[in-house]
Amino acid sequence: MARAILEVKIDVDGHPLYLFNNHWKSGASDPGTEKIRIENARTLRTRIDQLLKEDPNVDIVIGGDLNSQYNQRVRYRRTMDVTGINDVLGSQGNELAIRGPARDLYNLWHELPPAERASDTFRGQWGTLMNLIVSRGLYDYRGVQYIDNSFGVAKLAGLNVDDKGLPRRWSFAGPAGSGFSDHFPLYAKFTTVRDNRPSDYIPLRNASDDSSETASAAPQPKIDYAAVDLVKAAALTDNLPDDVSIRTPDYLGKVFRVEGVVGKAKRLTVRFRGEIYDVWTYDAALREKLREQHKTGEPIRFYGELGQFKQRWQFVIRDPSWVK
Repeated sequence: MARAILEVKIDVDGHPLYLFNNHWKSGASDPGTEKIRIENARTLRTRIDQLLKEDPNVDIVIGGDLNSQYNQRVRYRRTMDVTGINDVLGSQGNELAIRGPARDLYNLWHELPPAERASDTFRGQWGTLMNLIVSRGLYDYRGVQYIDNSFGVAKLAGLNVDDKGLPRRWSFAGPAGSGFSDHFPLYAKFTTVRDNRPSDYIPLRNASDDSSETASAAPQPKIDYAAVDLVKAAALTDNLPDDVSIRTPDYLGKVFRVEGVVGKAKRLTVRFRGEIYDVWTYDAALREKLREQHKTGEPIRFYGELGQFKQRWQFVIRDPSWVK
């Protein structure tokens, strides 16, 4: 669902800063839901235009889960004629262009090389549904100022990153739940300046010019599941005592070497360590192959990531190389 946009005006060393917190409609790749994100964007754009009319160099930071890729217009050009984030809101990647009158917002994703633009995962690909967008006022010599090239993705070992380098998702499993989020948080650094020169702009190192469709069409990086350490997964499985259940938060997201027998069910299942688990893969061809080759009561062997879906425990086969 889409939530109300939260606007907050704060005082930073005596300077006003407008913050807009967003959570737009989910379903980034679905053209049917984009119309709702367009309305989200239109509401936000209307308010920003009001502020810019009062002060063209007002300091604005837009953040949150926009459920939109930074290059939404290019990525879904075949299915979406208009996008909320790029066409309506005006988020773009030419860092120098915001000094002019036509483009007043800059998406900080463009600070990173395309291969590093990644904060969330979906079906084997990294995405950029979380966004930080700034106005031209963050580049001038008045009030709050963005620190050039300070944008990044917060990956904290032992907290929000699993052993595959992916977001450690929140789960309600266990008495208190566990995990963090299915998105890595974003960060950027800001400072304040004593100058009162809104017509002068800070010098930039390696200023982004990702304004063309060619530049924004760089493919989203894929997750290399084939590189996962399956030897480590086998060792984890072998070292488990027989009387220990893996259906606990401690093992969610872990990869196991699964050797069991296909269960009797409409969906593909496996009996492993005395318990029944669903077996799933997002690879449709591999899913069909597994069903054809493994009938009820027959042995099955693969590597699977332990997870939950609609309160059912499952193993997810992330890559064909995980089937042995």
